[in-house]
Amino acid sequence: MATQHILKSAYADVSRVAYSNIPAADLAKLDTLGQQVDASALSLTAARVEIAKMVLSTTSVASLSYAFFTGVTPLARGFDYLVSPTGANPTNLNSAYYAAFSAENRYINFSVALGKSGEGQARFAAAYGQLDLTAAATKAYTEIFGFAPEAGKIDAILNTQVANGLGGTFTRGEYFAAYGRDGLTGIGTKAAMVGWLLSEAAKADVGVYAKANDAFLADLANDGQAAFNVDLLGVYGPQTVFATGATITVTEAQSVSATAASPALQSTGGNDTVTGTDSNASQIIATGDGHDVITLSGSVGGYVDGGAGNDTITLGVLNAAVEVLGGAPNGTVNGGAGNDLITIGRVVDGAVIDGGAGDDTAVIGIVSDFYTATKITNVEHLVVSNFQLTNGGGLSGVSALNYSGLRDLTTRASQTVVVSEIADGVALKMEGSGGLTANYKTQLVFSGMSSVQVGVSSVDAYLSGVTSGASLKVTGNDGALKVHVQSDSVLGAITSQTASSGSGAVIVTGTGRLTAGFNSHVTGAVTKTFSLDASGSGGIDVTEIGSAGNDSRATTVVLSSVNDSVAADLRGQSTSVYTLGGGSDVFQLYQDGFASPRFSNLSIDGGKVATYATITDFAKGVDHVDLGTAIPAMVTGLSIGSATTLEQALINVSSQLAANGTAVFDYAGDSYIYHQDATVGVNSGDGLIRLVGVTGLSVGAGATSVDIHYG
Repeated sequence: MATQHILKSAYADVSRVAYSNIPAADLAKLDTLGQQVDASALSLTAARVEIAKMVLSTTSVASLSYAFFTGVTPLARGFDYLVSPTGANPTNLNSAYYAAFSAENRYINFSVALGKSGEGQARFAAAYGQLDLTAAATKAYTEIFGFAPEAGKIDAILNTQVANGLGGTFTRGEYFAAYGRDGLTGIGTKAAMVGWLLSEAAKADVGVYAKANDAFLADLANDGQAAFNVDLLGVYGPQTVFATGATITVTEAQSVSATAASPALQSTGGNDTVTGTDSNASQIIATGDGHDVITLSGSVGGYVDGGAGNDTITLGVLNAAVEVLGGAPNGTVNGGAGNDLITIGRVVDGAVIDGGAGDDTAVIGIVSDFYTATKITNVEHLVVSNFQLTNGGGLSGVSALNYSGLRDLTTRASQTVVVSEIADGVALKMEGSGGLTANYKTQLVFSGMSSVQVGVSSVDAYLSGVTSGASLKVTGNDGALKVHVQSDSVLGAITSQTASSGSGAVIVTGTGRLTAGFNSHVTGAVTKTFSLDASGSGGIDVTEIGSAGNDSRATTVVLSSVNDSVAADLRGQSTSVYTLGGGSDVFQLYQDGFASPRFSNLSIDGGKVATYATITDFAKGVDHVDLGTAIPAMVTGLSIGSATTLEQALINVSSQLAANGTAVFDYAGDSYIYHQDATVGVNSGDGLIRLVGVTGLSVGAGATSVDIHYG
């Protein structure tokens, strides 16, 4: 994949700007970065760091402001709302409203909104409400930069004279008060002060907040995925360094804790390593602080607690939990505080998995006949890996997997598992051969060789090396379905379905190539449209696009800048526009043997041509139209006579063409491919394709070297 596309994709991910709408100035910057990477003058990682700096006054405003005032960064859809120029918020950070704001005033504006009366008001008031402006500035400076201000620094910040906008000056403290509008000691003024400090930290790229934000943006730029709605410092800030701890080997009857009677079983505040096999129901493994590694290869019936720190906990089998009076809950694993990785080979129904505080991942290989009582809580990233039923029977015997706090769900499954109560906005990730079926707030069903069905109004799908041919269907989705393809993937049909809006949309991005079909099932709507924007993809082969069943709808397709193909179902009277983009592209008729020639998209309304297919960006000698075996013969050289309208040109061509015949002709600087049905004469049910801005195209039977080939 070309470096330029990788960088544009990274920019689109961090800026929340559509790939096709990247501003010209930023495109120029990306071109320069791409040239430096290709010349080995800059690493790809360093280029992504530079891209992160390009969103200092947009995405970073949202991430840093929310992190400080609310304690967590926004959700992915929250960033889209706050930043994306094509989102639902007309005053987003890329809008005309903010165009006149300096970077520092954007931070101040957001901070006042959050800290004075918004989502962060209670939290900010509790920490800063009783402080005067000097004390508040000292506290905020220390938190944002990670070190206390030097002597005189706060006085200089608050009392330096700055322009007041009226031809005079006032102190910067008074400047903050002008934004806070509640006096020099008001909570709004203190919030404005915090916004200014955040802007200074971001511009100078100094301090724990700025560096944590750098890491977050670098993560997002890498593959379009990141930890959203998390403690920015806790997940992306500098992690605590612990000393080497104890190395402990346990039997199933031994417990580990800081106060264990045997010194050989005492955990420490450092990085402990605990290994063992099976455990009984009364065993406790509690390691406390440190980045601990706990590995129990057999069947675990006791209680495992990693404590604070980023722990790695690996269990062979986690048995069902049984309440114990006066003791630790058995059949339970708790990651504790920190960013933990919990891997369990098999979960027995009724087990409890608690990620604890932090940004936690649970990787579960499930073998179970019944799955009704297992509880997964405080796990942000759930991975279902190598799933199989002991009875080998599809959905048989599988009921529900309960969880809370989920942000993304990854399947590497080969059979089926059901997860209930999926939240709106959870990102769905498919890796390898895995697929899934999901029904919003009913059950989420993983099926490796079946399909993905998601009934949510806000969802992103991430594909990485998917080869199963599984289908992806989103129901009730009133926004665009975003499909990020990190590495080459093959799906069946991708469907974006709405219940009432009458529109379906799919946006494909990422550095991988996608092979898939696209349909839009729209119910209960009069006006029906579907759009596919693959301009930001790493290449796409559309195996089918068009009407679903006997429906017709207006279809808009934009392909990528590399070699693509699209198989269009031109059935039903519908308007469709295909923009081929760069590369050597192939437009072809969809053929499945059910209906031939599936080229009947023309309609007449009031004596005028109402619908047909339009192809733009067609490059003669580069791109191709493939009519396949559905069109066994083509007629060329037919005269349009003295026609001055498209309608008259079609009438003239039709009169020279036999029933069920197909012809190519030029009119008004464009080429047209016209298919006549069993009735001679232009009527609804005929087929028409317009190739904009090209004439004199070559035509041949089965010859891929010509512009239009058939048979």
